[in-house]
Amino acid sequence: MRIREWSGCRARSRSWTWQILLFVFLTPLALQAQQDSKPQRGFLPAGSYALTDLETINTGNGNLMLAIPLASLPAGRGGTPGPRIDLLYNSKLWDSYVWTYSCDPDIPYCDAHTEIVSSEDGGWRYAFNYELRLDSRRDHYYDLDGAITCYSGEDFIVKMEIVFPDGSVHEFRPRGFVDDGSGYFNIKPDGYRVGGCASGVTTPMTYYSVDGTYLKLVIDHDADGIWSNNPWTLYLPDGGKVTGGNAPQRIYDRNNNWVEFHNLDVNGDLKTEIVDQLGRSLIVDYGESSQPDYVYAWGTNNEQMRWRIDWTTISVNKTYDAGECYYH
Repeated sequence: MRIREWSGCRARSRSWTWQILLFVFLTPLALQAQQDSKPQRGFLPAGSYALTDLETINTGNGNLMLAIPLASLPAGRGGTPGPRIDLLYNSKLWDSYVWTYSCDPDIPYCDAHTEIVSSEDGGWRYAFNYELRLDSRRDHYYDLDGAITCYSGEDFIVKMEIVFPDGSVHEFRPRGFVDDGSGYFNIKPDGYRVGGCASGVTTPMTYYSVDGTYLKLVIDHDADGIWSNNPWTLYLPDGGKVTGGNAPQRIYDRNNNWVEFHNLDVNGDLKTEIVDQLGRSLIVDYGESSQPDYVYAWGTNNEQMRWRIDWTTISVNKTYDAGECYYH
């Protein structure tokens, strides 16, 4: 290593240069730190409002979600966070759908009606795994019934969604296929066409998320016509993945450590067991009708810990005027 000595004059000049540069660089940081130390008050149009770490408030529609942690396993190998069981509440209790139908044989149609139905995502539930859900528009529109007429657009009725453990719902589109403009397709996850209107595909179906989350879903093909038992893999943007379909669901991290879910029926007692690669487990024991649920975990010296969850139903009803038919 070669060491050079500076003359006093040059050294002094260089020292001043560094002092000036450091002052220039550190001044914005100091100002930023002073600004951040002052609490912001008033209404912030683009702000996200949270009182604790338990709730999330959608700043677009005001939807409230609560996630109450119950039990969790220790971190896995490589420091990967262990699985956890949350009680999740979603304030989106209702969904609305627009449909038309004939009010009278002599009237071709009535004005569009908006129907309010219970949301699949609303209320309380346990949150710990991933759920594939095929949405069918025939479940929402009364004017879509009977046999499907091929090549008339009536076969565009299915949409793939995945519910994440945090309660969020992500919509997916199949690669290589087009919709009818409303997000619904005429191809099912197993590669078969809706209603048998055209030949399908025998290769795996590949889906991608449409909300900027960079998720990829691959569903294998089989010949039994039931898509829900087909092997599938969800690829996550952090390098992890989730598998399921024909086997217990597994969640892998990017280092290939995994957690597996088992749905058990022990003499009519329904349970979900969550087991990691080291054999540590959590159990959700679902009680019958009016009976409470229990969540079990094991701590130091294998001491059992238990959480009791009592469920109740609260109904809020209001009578609406169905309106009248209007002639066109």
